[in-house]
Amino acid sequence: MDASKYGSKEKNEYEETPLLNTGVFLDMNATAADVTIDNARETNIDSEDKLVLDVRVFGKKYGWIMNKVNTNTLIEKHGVETEDWKGKQVLVGLEKTDYEGRRINCLRIQ
Repeated sequence: MDASKYGSKEKNEYEETPLLNTGVFLDMNATAADVTIDNARETNIDSEDKLVLDVRVFGKKYGWIMNKVNTNTLIEKHGVETEDWKGKQVLVGLEKTDYEGRRINCLRIQ
């Protein structure tokens, strides 16, 4: 096993950036926007490895924690290799989904 995955890493310029979420779209009064993928990385959140995209939208940089639906959509569009996603632009829409018995806003790759 390669333990370097768990050791300290060089800081990524996006690690200190805010997270992309529905609030960003609501603040901009946007229902959809083109999002540019700069990088994909794995980050440990609450003891679970998560895929995080470093993206640009609305002229700002964000980290975007990916869920299964959006990850699978990206795989369908651009393949399984995250290196191939760099520089790609995807249309992201503000939508509704059911979560724990409630109707909530979510971001979906179109």
